Amino acid sequence: FENISGLTGVELPESVIEIGAYAFSGCTGLTDVTLAEGIDTVGNGAFYECSGITALTLPSTLVSIGNGAFTGFSALTDVWISAATPPVTSTSAFYQDDLGSCTLHLPCGSASAYASHTVWGGFGTVVEMGCTVTVGVQANRSEWGTVTGAGVYVTGSQATLTALPAEGCGFACWNDGDTLNPRVVDAVMVRLHIRMQRGVERHVRQKPAKIRIVL
Repeated sequence: FENISGLTGVELPESVIEIGAYAFSGCTGLTDVTLAEGIDTVGNGAFYECSGITALTLPSTLVSIGNGAFTGFSALTDVWISAATPPVTSTSAFYQDDLGSCTLHLPCGSASAYASHTVWGGFGTVVEMGCTVTVGVQANRSEWGTVTGAGVYVTGSQATLTALPAEGCGFACWNDGDTLNPRVVDAVMVRLHIRMQRGVERHVRQKPAKIRIVL
């Protein structure tokens, strides 16, 4: 299939376990390539100078990537790979590609292994897929009000927390001074609390209601 510029898609049968050298090189019409589970080897220059590819998806079964396999991907923005550990990858696999402006999507818990790799560590942004955090909401004085928004969230997503003052009480602010209510926060390891106040027009006592986001 070398140098077929009109080729816009690749669909391989499950029996394929290896993509040979320069198999799709110069196929500039390709834009989004997904390699199916079962493929373990991408040969030298397999997709060399496929300059139209913006997204590349690689399977968990991949163990070897040859010289210049993905070289010349000038439009590349995202790479998804399902392998928990980096495959054996030639140092020239992504030669001349601007990996610093690309996002690498990895299985949860594998970022450190890829970050220390000579090639895979060159990506500018790394996102671990499928990781979750539990957002726990706890008020120390439930009679003054409650907070909603607890639950399990994908790491990096957003949680909406809403303070619900009890009758005769009011919401004052979050511990960092923010007065938005509801408030949207990133689902990462952070600690917040809110201040409820009894009464509407005068300050009496303020007790914090703690919001804990834990892994």
